[in-house]
Amino acid sequence: MVRFVPMKTEPPSSDSFRPRKRRSNYTARGVTILDVARLAGVSTATVSRVLGGTERVSPERSQRVYEAVQQLNYQPDRVARRLRAPGRQLWALVVSDIENPFFTSLARGVEDAAHESGAVVILCNSDLDPEREKRYFEIAVTERVGGVVLAPSSPRVDISVLLQAKVPVVVVNQPLAHAAVETITSDNTTGGELAAEEFLAHGYRRIAAIVGQTTAQGWSNRLIGLRERLAGRGGAVVEVKYMNNRIDGGVEAMEQLLAQRDEFDAVFVSNNQMTVGALRALHAAGLSVPQDVGMIGCDLGSTPMTYPVEITSVNQDPRRMGFLAGAWVMESHDEAEERQTTYLTPLLSRGDSLLHHAPPS
Repeated sequence: MVRFVPMKTEPPSSDSFRPRKRRSNYTARGVTILDVARLAGVSTATVSRVLGGTERVSPERSQRVYEAVQQLNYQPDRVARRLRAPGRQLWALVVSDIENPFFTSLARGVEDAAHESGAVVILCNSDLDPEREKRYFEIAVTERVGGVVLAPSSPRVDISVLLQAKVPVVVVNQPLAHAAVETITSDNTTGGELAAEEFLAHGYRRIAAIVGQTTAQGWSNRLIGLRERLAGRGGAVVEVKYMNNRIDGGVEAMEQLLAQRDEFDAVFVSNNQMTVGALRALHAAGLSVPQDVGMIGCDLGSTPMTYPVEITSVNQDPRRMGFLAGAWVMESHDEAEERQTTYLTPLLSRGDSLLHHAPPS
């Protein structure tokens, strides 16, 4: 609709020639990409190309666009942009326990990759709750995210809502049991073998294990590696406690083990949080590492520790894991493309939590 404004017949006053503050008018009605284009003296398509970085624009025109954006305080409508071209600007990272420093490092890696591509990451904490996890998946579909990086609460997580919506998904830390998706994890069997070799080198033969839920492939593979390497060298896993991968789980498991203290001489803990809990239980019982019991934990490299002795640890690299996952999201993937599993090699960080222990005769 065109609105006509009648001309004034009286001569203009000197006040009418005073410059007006254009910015206040823009602020009143909201700045649009058309306003930026007019002020910069370019087309709206040029403004879009400059702000989106999708095509080359001359430095002189780009500078004019940026100056107009700054002068008008223009804020692009990111929601509308995603509706026109759902894509790479918004990613979702879903982790199972944000209080675990492992996932903090993982998030840093994903953010590093996102920053390189100009994307923004929204962080979702499932708190090991499958229903909460499912709700985040539905939000990711609604928001038309460019990809989801998932550290699942269990191998049985249902991601069908993401796959049906053709949202790119990459799983990290532990694989899913029933979905063929891109996966980046660690060679956890090797991690268990590294722990076994270190126990054996210090003379420990009877090892108790505190591990996560039995259905989690990562924890079970660490236990498999530990058991097989010990068995081949005259050692054994004499007791296993399955817990919840949190500090209270480590406390409870160690308290149960201490009731049968004479059956083991060292403890392997497959998770950083449970290692902290196990140490607390030992301290409460008046026992210490390594004088009373040897110990090897996992992923303590990403976990602040206050224990007076440095605990030997089998460490993954969560930051690298997160970066590789983010790098995969950045790329374009054919739906028919075969999904792969990438295994990162864990490393052993030696501390002072093992004595040179004489094995039982």
